[in-house]
Amino acid sequence: MKRPLLIILAASTTAGLAAVAGSTPAAATDGGRPPLHFHVQFSPFSYLDLGAPGPSMGDQILAHDLLFDAAGHQVGHDGVACTVTDPEGGPEAQCTGTFALPGGQLATQFLNTPPAVKHFAVTGGTGAYRRARGEAVLVEHGDGTGDVTFYLTS
Repeated sequence: MKRPLLIILAASTTAGLAAVAGSTPAAATDGGRPPLHFHVQFSPFSYLDLGAPGPSMGDQILAHDLLFDAAGHQVGHDGVACTVTDPEGGPEAQCTGTFALPGGQLATQFLNTPPAVKHFAVTGGTGAYRRARGEAVLVEHGDGTGDVTFYLTS
């Protein structure tokens, strides 16, 4: 894989997560919870070259990003770990992320590819999110920031 494709995959791997205007309802989700929306400030990522020199299957991408409320106050952060599964065809990586939020944590997973809009599964949580399920939508703005919206069904 050429280096620019690796940079695209790695830059899009961080967990910056808001719905594109009009693409997801702003009302309450199936479980009656209103969506949770945060602005994201992406941090530099780490790339671990674990296989053959250069991008290869099994390499790791690690990220830690900051989450802000509508008033601009930092209210949480994430930790994301991705394993490169297809360095040439997508590129593509399988990612898991944990979001530390007021009241608990949300666990997510997704297949990451270069487009700026990402959809991923909410697979569980802790505290106020103990029985959480649903999905999240990440929109990357291309300037080191993004938005994430969680649509929880329970």
